[in-house]
This record gives sequence, structure tokens and C-alpha cells, in this order.
Amino acid sequence: MPRPPAPADRAVRYGGWLFSVPASFADAAAPRCAGLFAVQVLNAAWSPCPFEPIYFGHAQSLQGSVVATHPSYGRWIAHPRAGTGLYVAYAALPCTAVDTLRRIVAALVESYRPVANRNEGPAPGLLGLAGERRSAA
Repeated sequence: MPRPPAPADRAVRYGGWLFSVPASFADAAAPRCAGLFAVQVLNAAWSPCPFEPIYFGHAQSLQGSVVATHPSYGRWIAHPRAGTGLYVAYAALPCTAVDTLRRIVAALVESYRPVANRNEGPAPGLLGLAGERRSAA
């Protein structure tokens, strides 16, 4: 079944960082340098563009970093809107130190709270991973 085309043809900005035009997971072409990546799903309610980030990551070489063997891939495809496609956008930051990339990703995660970046067990909002919320006693 063919995937629907991306609904926008413009770059996206998260936390002040300019990312490339979102491309489908299968067709995204990553730069051969260090930088950031955002895994996204379509969400018509997301503003100013319809791409909701569900995961932020970084790599010393973005090429080959966003693949089905990524440790968080299962969380990406478990998102309820992943059925309409996963999208990826890149922010090339050549010659950027790993510690700097980690700090940028931590700030993006703090600002956007993407569900697939959560590491504390099952994340609410992911199909098959919803689990129960614990109530404070």
C-alpha cells in the first residue's frame, strides 16, 4: 500500500533548531555528519505544521542512525498515529561534540515531552505499551 505524501514541503523548527523537511521513514536521506533527528507522526492538531515529534535523538553520523534496528524503533511504530506513516527530519550540526548533542536532545525532550523518548517503562499513548498508571498512595 503506498504511503500518503508528506502534507508539507517546508523545514520544521523544534526548540529553535531548524530541521529538514520531514520525509517518510523509508525515503529519508540523512546527512553524513553529526546532528539531531526527529521522528514524527502526522497530527492535524499539531501547530504550526502537522508533524508531531515522538522522538528526538542525535548521532555523530546521522546516516544510518534512523533505521528499523534502532533501539527505540519498537516505540516509534507503537505510536497510535504511526499507522499513517513515520517521518524523519534532520538538523545537521557538523563538528558538534557528543556532549553538546546530548544536551540539545535533553532540552528538546524537556520542552516537547515526546512519548517515545521516555525510558521509565511502558509509555502512555503507545499501542500495546500503555500499561497502568500508578497512583500516589
